[in-house]
Amino acid sequence: MGTESPELLVEERELIQQSLGEGRSGRGAEIEARWRTLGNSILERRDQYIANRINSTLGAGETGILFLGMLHSLEGRLDQGIRVVYPINRPLDGGGKGNGGGQISSSYRGR
Repeated sequence: MGTESPELLVEERELIQQSLGEGRSGRGAEIEARWRTLGNSILERRDQYIANRINSTLGAGETGILFLGMLHSLEGRLDQGIRVVYPINRPLDGGGKGNGGGQISSSYRGR
């Protein structure tokens, strides 16, 4: 089952394409600042969408495997009954970002 929002992925792709095109205009610092703001907003919405999909589809006693890019974080977004187990060790926290991937399981689902 997919956990990503196709609409948000397209929005991010368009932002990247636009940034690359405008990067040739000589307004690099201005464009980079705008891209960071918009990019972070899209990333936050993607993370929330992923967490919502997991929260709504992972049933009691079920286990899922989740692979995330290093900029993603579901920290504080998953329901209490969902436990995340990291295969090697918990990735370093870079300002609330980058918790990598892990196994998710639900021992209790308060539905």
